[in-house]
Amino acid sequence: MKPDYNISIREISSKLDKMNPLELSHPEFKKSAVLILLMEEKGEYKLIMTSRSKNLTKHRGEMSFPGGRFEKGKDKSLKDTALRENEEEIGIKREYIQLIGRIHDFPTVTGYIIRPFVGIIKPKFIGSIDFDLNHGEVAALVKIPLSYLFKDNIFMERDFPQDNINFKILSFPFFDPNHDKEFIIWGASAHIITEFLKIIFGLEVRSKGYIRPTIPQILKYKKSTLSSSKRRTKKRKSTKK
Repeated sequence: MKPDYNISIREISSKLDKMNPLELSHPEFKKSAVLILLMEEKGEYKLIMTSRSKNLTKHRGEMSFPGGRFEKGKDKSLKDTALRENEEEIGIKREYIQLIGRIHDFPTVTGYIIRPFVGIIKPKFIGSIDFDLNHGEVAALVKIPLSYLFKDNIFMERDFPQDNINFKILSFPFFDPNHDKEFIIWGASAHIITEFLKIIFGLEVRSKGYIRPTIPQILKYKKSTLSSSKRRTKKRKSTKK
């Protein structure tokens, strides 16, 4: 029997309070934070996600949570990063949000350590809330009902073999009737969602063979990729001579 997704924010907050989230740090990785933002709408909670603008230089068109890189001049903490980026991207002021905890840090193959915070839009603001999208960064705002994530067989795993270790990449589709469009949530964003489902609801949607790379494995992968790139560049230069 699947767990019930209709639990209260108090219960979610209690489960986050009881956990000891993993903290990661490494000089070769950039610090970043995202906000797993929940909003109650029509009697159920929905995850707020964004489709990134196709004009961006990195991760264009991908689905993500509001968030970004820690900036020393603007942020005192990664919590500030998550709240600042959320306001800059979708226009929700930090005073509208109640942070209720966070989940484990995790590294990405792009060289970031992401710290996901969990927050809700305070009920008293929901009726008057106005999403103000920064269209330079955000193409669309997407609300995914928690109930949808409990459906059978929506999460898919794709192999990502590196250095004799078969890593997995997660993805799932979501058709948004508000945009009349199907969005694909994958990679880091899909991992964050499945980690949240596991911690809060005890829902395991990943296979036993699902593996995310560790910091040492990512560094090894990046070095081998860089080495291969240098060899290709050297070969092209020698061919032109």
